[in-house]
Amino acid sequence: MRTYRAVIFDLFGTLVAPYQRWPELIPGFATLLEIDANIFDHKWTSTAVGRDTGGFRTAELAIEHCVQQLGLAATRDQVARAAALQQHNVRLALTQTRPEMLRVLKLLREQRYRTGLISNCDNDTVVLWPETPFLSAFDATIFSCDVGMMKPDPRIYTLACERLGVPPSQAVFIDDNEEFVAAAETVGMRGIICRDPQTALDALQAVCRLRPL
Repeated sequence: MRTYRAVIFDLFGTLVAPYQRWPELIPGFATLLEIDANIFDHKWTSTAVGRDTGGFRTAELAIEHCVQQLGLAATRDQVARAAALQQHNVRLALTQTRPEMLRVLKLLREQRYRTGLISNCDNDTVVLWPETPFLSAFDATIFSCDVGMMKPDPRIYTLACERLGVPPSQAVFIDDNEEFVAAAETVGMRGIICRDPQTALDALQAVCRLRPL
């Protein structure tokens, strides 16, 4: 039986509820920028990979890109207010904390496991991270927008293991996305799919021989 020294978590869909866009976000953008909501939604969605890999380091830059592509005459104030809506959207998503995950993180640290995070996210998540209860819960945090690569790129998993000081064979990875879990397994990690928090935690307890929560 393998011995594990580290557990690495996904953020959205694992530590917090799956990311859902605030229903008022795109209509708010459209009102501020004076454009049809569907047209802006399509253009905004097209910036997702760029935002999550650091191509747009701020929401303002991504919104300015959309404005230019759509030929809009938005002011700096309009762009700033639209960016504030996006940050509000991310803040709401980060408040959907799963309490059982906070408990297991505490237990892992008590039992001397290294803990890590890998999240596909934009810079607003990084900016708001200090507001979350997870700030001091990890020995290593990997945000895709900071490192310029996203799951399921194998390099992001090996980077997390390097920062934790463990080989992939001694790390467990938990994510609600099956493709991302499979990618972690290809580099030698033990994968756990988080279809629901309790099932994932039951699997983690069995793998790491944790005390009951």
